[in-house]
Amino acid sequence: MKATTEGSWLFSYIPACLTARLALITATRAAGRPDAAGCKAMLNLPDTFDRSASDAAIDKGGSRPIPCVRTGGVMSRSPIPLMIDDLSQFATHLRSHWPGAEVTQTQALGLIAQAAGYRNHQHLKASQPPALPALDKQALNRIKAALAVFDGSARMIRWPLKTSVQRLCLAWFWTRLPDRVDLTEQDVNAVLKANEVFGDHVLLRRALIEHKMAKRTVDGATYRRIGRSPDAEERAVIKALSERALAAVP
Repeated sequence: MKATTEGSWLFSYIPACLTARLALITATRAAGRPDAAGCKAMLNLPDTFDRSASDAAIDKGGSRPIPCVRTGGVMSRSPIPLMIDDLSQFATHLRSHWPGAEVTQTQALGLIAQAAGYRNHQHLKASQPPALPALDKQALNRIKAALAVFDGSARMIRWPLKTSVQRLCLAWFWTRLPDRVDLTEQDVNAVLKANEVFGDHVLLRRALIEHKMAKRTVDGATYRRIGRSPDAEERAVIKALSERALAAVP
């Protein structure tokens, strides 16, 4: 599966019910579409929610509440991270199992968890990584410096000078690459270009290799994301940039 057309990731520390939408946004950028609506229409996902209250919250600078499918009301947020390795498979499963009748919030959460490869919502909750530990002042300064080189849409606007900050920034691009998928150089370039605006995707591609977040064959024909567990600082940057990307959605 080509990352430039279908999208097949995420590693996003954001509420579970929002992760699929961020995946659509990322896939849309890589595919050159103007917004998430086109990608959503392509996947033919159900859209029966009343988003008036949700959009109002976004306009006031808040976070988007999770809609209740059964009543159309607004439910409290469920801050459970969710990893989606294959967006197309996730959407296909969700579409094929989505009932025609209205469902409860509990049933909807179960369907989302199953589409992501978990047995049920409880299995998803039990599979979560530990909470972020307390970070010292130096770590917080590095995180702040990393976030400063991204715009409000979570796209990099300049390359930081410090190596320690570069690593944190690259963790974001690492999450954009699909896991366990062979990629061409063009595939990698498309993902990087969709998430930066300073015009040097080649630097980013090389830096991912140097920081051992990705690898390539000797002839440079095939790239792969390297499996790893982001540290606490990287996770904080990933979480903050994920929230920026979601907030930037029209």
